[in-house]
Amino acid sequence: MFYDSHPQINRFESFEKLRERIRNEDYLYPEEHETIKFISKLLERSCRGKPFRDKELFSDENINNIITAIEKKLEELIPSEQNY
Repeated sequence: MFYDSHPQINRFESFEKLRERIRNEDYLYPEEHETIKFISKLLERSCRGKPFRDKELFSDENINNIITAIEKKLEELIPSEQNY
């Protein structure tokens, strides 16, 4: 999911076009229900933890967050023994 995948996103070829459209008030204003749906999908796919280079990358808290996120995903993918 990327920031520009909102169904009502404004796309402009250049900064000049953006400025022109803002001045003319000629742009899409996203509907609230679409924005809520977009944010909920973003949150659904997000996990606590910083997997990329960051000063906190190797902190105990971040490592535990990443482990928890991986375990959660594996639990979704692999059926538990209770299902047998």
